[in-house]
Amino acid sequence: MTDLDEYFNIQKYIFWKQEQKIDWDRLLLSHYCHDHGIVPWQSAMSLIGGLCRDAADAAVGLMANVLGHISYAHGRMCSLFSTNMDGTWANHATIWANCAAIRACERNLRIATGTAIAPCTPWGRRPLGFYQSALQTIAFTASGLGYAWIAGGSGFETVKLGELMEAAAGMKKEKANQIVLKMLKKFQEKVNTLDEIPDDVADIQDIYDLETVRPREDYLDAFYRIRDELVGLGMPG
Repeated sequence: MTDLDEYFNIQKYIFWKQEQKIDWDRLLLSHYCHDHGIVPWQSAMSLIGGLCRDAADAAVGLMANVLGHISYAHGRMCSLFSTNMDGTWANHATIWANCAAIRACERNLRIATGTAIAPCTPWGRRPLGFYQSALQTIAFTASGLGYAWIAGGSGFETVKLGELMEAAAGMKKEKANQIVLKMLKKFQEKVNTLDEIPDDVADIQDIYDLETVRPREDYLDAFYRIRDELVGLGMPG
């Protein structure tokens, strides 16, 4: 173990690939973490359209994955993430699966659960992508999410999503569900009006002035317009 490889400044990933595909490396890394007092990085993933037929299957798969991790790695935190076969997420099915698993962990396992909160690839670092980031933040936080290890695609978005997590903490699931369903519908309506879907995330230079390290004014104006629309749908301001 190197000087930089200490229990207080590192986590080692021991997670399986999707659907509990395990190998000896995972077990050996878990053993290493156990011997050196390192908290393992655990991450459960389930793919809708693969072994899991739908959101309910994926939620069960996520929980089986979490239970497997903590049984051999003994970690006190775990990331949860569900995707579709085409690589997309942040839709009704994947959000339902994540929320169900997060709630189950909170109620029955009492371990801290986290996830990646970000829009799908075409909407990354784009104002419209905040719809997807915001609705995931509200749904997951109201379900008991403890942390987000990715939040948005820039420092500015991370701060705003952090504020939203704080505002959504303790929100009743019924209220959160109503808001998220409205946001999902509005997002799709906006996408349907576009002539062209972006191929990739926006370049960081498109939204940030790299000399001042501040968001560009046109990006901020567009972002706050979207934010105001979301507040009108019930998102905490």
